[in-house]
Parts: sequence; structure tokens; C-alpha cells
Amino acid sequence: MKKNKFLFGLVMTVAVAFGLPTFAAELSHLGSYRAGAPNEDGGVAEIVAYNQNNQKIYLVNGLSQEIQMISVIDIINQTANHSVKTITKAQLEDYLDGFKIADITSIDVSSNGSQVAVVLQAENYKDNGIVMILDANGNYVAHYDVGVQPDMVKFTPDGKYVLTADEGEPRNGYIMNDEQIAPYNLELALKADLVDPIGSVTIIDLEKNKISTADFTSFDSITNRAKLVEAGVIIKKGLNPSTDFEPEYITMTDSNTAYVVLQESNSIATLDIKTGTFTDISSLGFKNHNEEKNKLDANKEDKKALLKTENFYGTYMPDGIASYKVNNKTYILTANEGDGSEWGDYSNEIDIELNTTYEDEGEIKSVEIDGLNAKLLDGLDITKNYTFGGRSFSIYEVSTDGLIQVFDSGSDFEQLTSNMEYFNTTNTANKLDNRSDNKGPEPENVSVTQVGDKYYAYIGLERISGIMVYDVTNPYNAFYVDYINTRNFNEDIFDKETDKPNLNMGDVSPEGIVTISAKDSPTKSPLVITGNEVSGTVAVYEQQ
Repeated sequence: MKKNKFLFGLVMTVAVAFGLPTFAAELSHLGSYRAGAPNEDGGVAEIVAYNQNNQKIYLVNGLSQEIQMISVIDIINQTANHSVKTITKAQLEDYLDGFKIADITSIDVSSNGSQVAVVLQAENYKDNGIVMILDANGNYVAHYDVGVQPDMVKFTPDGKYVLTADEGEPRNGYIMNDEQIAPYNLELALKADLVDPIGSVTIIDLEKNKISTADFTSFDSITNRAKLVEAGVIIKKGLNPSTDFEPEYITMTDSNTAYVVLQESNSIATLDIKTGTFTDISSLGFKNHNEEKNKLDANKEDKKALLKTENFYGTYMPDGIASYKVNNKTYILTANEGDGSEWGDYSNEIDIELNTTYEDEGEIKSVEIDGLNAKLLDGLDITKNYTFGGRSFSIYEVSTDGLIQVFDSGSDFEQLTSNMEYFNTTNTANKLDNRSDNKGPEPENVSVTQVGDKYYAYIGLERISGIMVYDVTNPYNAFYVDYINTRNFNEDIFDKETDKPNLNMGDVSPEGIVTISAKDSPTKSPLVITGNEVSGTVAVYEQQ
């Protein structure tokens, strides 16, 4: 499926109308590979990694619990699927002495292409997970115990270390006391199976065969916790940082320092890899939607694109993050998705009523948007309204004073898609405007690569399913250059009569995203690879 020329023309029209630079780095769709049957709950084609030595993609299929190895050239040439190598959960468990895998969550390839790291979560949500090291052909090399619920894995650039982000989610809920999580009675918690495991980052020294764990217990003192809250770090009432923080994603520009996103806490932690300690936690701040540059469509009821300022604040809460260096300064890019906490009887989501009404069958009704319950959380001003995510991507400069936001794409994503037929649609149905009250286009992940003397960022929009491209060569003055969407909006995602998935849906719901430089690309041009979790496809795009 080639780039939708109708959408292409619409985006160019919108970009010109808003005075934005246009298509200095156009993406074209080279081909897609179907990893499995589409699923409206997602999880089919999730995380992707690339090995420049054999020019293969390593894909995590979370639904079938397997790893697939696919040649990029085979995807481009639409070669028959017999060339795909599959590694099943059962094959991995053969090496694990009774360890039962609940989920294969992430995968990464070392910079020299010789090793592949895979993270495996345990069947019991309270138990430690495992990182398995494979060779480039998928053969077993070694495995290591890591923290609870590892959700992301990353090699350091020098290949000496493997890091895992261990979320430690309280999947069965909390002991509640009014509007606060009660101070822990361990005996009672264990009896009720209500455990909030510690969030951590596991550091594996591959040369010394040594495992260390970085956690957040040093921030648990009353004084340190209060400092975090004052700085705008979100922490659930009644919990300490060590249990509440849930590491989600890791990025690095060198092998000494890692940056770890704490999504639900709207923060990024700085990790000294050699000492295994967190040296800083920076709140990402809040997005003021009262400002014209941050207007948005928060009303799904009118079934049209209408961006307005609103009296609430966005909590960026990024999922995927990336990093790069310009003029010896490190910058972090965030895909500002937003994420609430719903565990057992606990939920920090509320409805916020907008200063907007609509007419429905002659009756005037108010409009609501999904919001964050400030009464349950420290680090928020209870006199203000907050909503999830930023509907944008941001760039932060790493400084001695923490992270400083130097760019945010504001309302670009909704502005640029506002003239499209399925504006703010969801990823399971072609319905106009039905995600406007809940994170809009929902930026999921971001990747950055150098092309000549320029840097480009690629942001996957989980719901509407497109990819935004920005020139981020100057982090203070990043600008939009392209948008591509290879979803087929002319076909229903799921057949209404049979409730079966439509195999002609195109590429829907980008989850994982990886960029390939020209020197490492089989086409000798930069490539962008996405794992699309609802359609179950891996898409390959080339930058012109």
C-alpha cells in the first residue's frame, strides 16, 4: 500500500495553511509483513529491533508469545513467509529450569549485532522476571534474573551492559483508606494478594557476569519525598517512591548514563550505570491548555474537529522516549501518551466537565473529558483540572538543574489531522472524533536518527495510526516535515456482522518504532520500521 495521496494532499494543505515547513523528508511505504491475525486488544506486532549485520527485524508478538525474525528485504519484496524464523515461548522455557513465562515484553539488539536481549515476565505478577541473551540467529547464550515485571530492555551503546525497566505494577490493587492508599500492613497485603512490587532498573554487566539493581528507596524519606512532590513529581497518596514509581522506558546516548521514564509519575529518572544509582528525578511539568498554542479538541460529542483552549492542564506522561546529542548537549524526546492507574478497586481517573455543551435530540447536554483525580495524588494542585497526556511530543535538554523543556509540538498533531475524514478516530473502529475526550491521537513512541547533517524524529500515533516526522536538528526550533498513514480508512477494522478482523485494514496502531540509518539500511536510504499491534503488521517506510 503506497502513501494515501488524498491524505498526503490534505496534510500538505493544512501544513501550508498553518505556515509549517512541508515534506523536506518525505516517507514512502515500501511494504508490510503480517505477523499474525489482527486483534482489537492489540499485542500482535509490538516491539521491533533491527540487526544491521543480517538486515533482519526481531519482533515480539505479545499475543502468540513468540519472537519472529524477518528479513527487511523480504518485507519490501513481499517474499513468502517461509523465510521467517519463529522462536516460541516453549522453546525459551526449555532453558529456564521451570520458570513459566507470562509475557514476552521487549527485545533489543547489541550495537555490533552479535547479541539479542529478550525480557520475560513471570506467571506470578510478584515474581522476578528474566532477561535471556540470544545470538544473532536466535540461539540461546545465557539468562539472568531481573526485577519484577520487566517491560523494556536496552543494551548500552558499548554492548557491555543490558538494562531492564522493571515496572513492578500492583496488578491486584491496593489496601485503601478513604481517598488514600493505606500505609502497608504486609501481612494483610499478602493475605489479600495486594502487593505493589518495587520498581527498579536491573543492570547486567555482561563482561563480569554481574547483576545489580537500582531502585528508588533513597527517595523514600519524608524529606526527599516532599522535595519530589514540591517539584511536581506525581506520587500516589500513602505510597513511597520506591513502590509507586514504575519504570517504563529507557534511553541512552552513551554507556554511562541512562534516562528512565516514570510514566504515571510524569517524570524521568537519571541513572548512573556504573554506580547503579539514580541521581535525579525530574518532573516533566504540565501543559497549559488555556494557551492558544496548546488548544485541542476535547469534545467527542459534536463529531467534528474543533480545537479550542480549555481550562485544564495536560500531564505529559510519556510512553516511548528517545535521545540524541547536538553540540555536545544531550536531549530527550518524549511521546506524550498519558496513562491512568487502574488496579483492583483503585482508579485515579475522573470525568472533567468542560465549559462546552452540545445539543442531542433537542436536549442540551454537558461535555466531559477523561481527567486525573488530583485528590488521590501528591504533586498536583487540587484547585486545577488535569488530563492525561500532551497530544504532542516534547524535547528536553539535560542540564545540571535537571531536564528543561525546550520544545513541544503544541497542538500540531490535531491541527495537521483536523481536515481528515477520521480525525481523532480510535484504532479499533473508523469513527470520527471518538477519542477527542481521551488523549486524542495518543502519541505512543518516538525514535530519532541522523540523516546527513540533520536529525529527524518519528512519532507514532497509536489511535489514528499515522507517523509524524519532525526536523529536530535545532532542538529549540524543531518543525514538522511530513505525515504518513497507511491505514485503510475505506475498510472497517472489524466486520460488524461477523466480528472478524478485516485483513485489508492496512497498518493500524503503531506500538514499537525503530529507525535505520542509511549506512545500515539494505536500501541505502534511511528506514523507519513500526510494529502495529492491532493490525498485526510490521511496516517498512523509506525516507526520501
